[in-house]
Amino acid sequence: MTPVFSQLVSFSYPSGFVPAFEDSKPGAYIQESVLRGEKLERWTQMLTLSGARDLVANAQMTPLRFAGSVGAGFQNACPQSYVVLGLGEMRLGKHDAFAGVIGCGSAPGGAHSEVALFWW
Repeated sequence: MTPVFSQLVSFSYPSGFVPAFEDSKPGAYIQESVLRGEKLERWTQMLTLSGARDLVANAQMTPLRFAGSVGAGFQNACPQSYVVLGLGEMRLGKHDAFAGVIGCGSAPGGAHSEVALFWW
């Protein structure tokens, strides 16, 4: 289990992934894991766990809107190759959530693409 602000997050990493970076600030948490033997600067697959503190205090910030704000960051980074697919709103336990796929066909720097499956 990983504490992310007031939540305990629990899941199993696929075989071969190891933690490579973790940072916690007053409003944001991030943990990145890459395949064993790879580095943050040069990876082929990455799993990222992130959290934002106190979003529930903003009644206007729904999971769908939060996903849109993250999507805007992707779109700004790769406007020519940005893709998004919303998978829909749902409930995770007693919490509202939204899932989707987002990506850059050519990520900044042009050396690779990035595609992310997310749920918030």
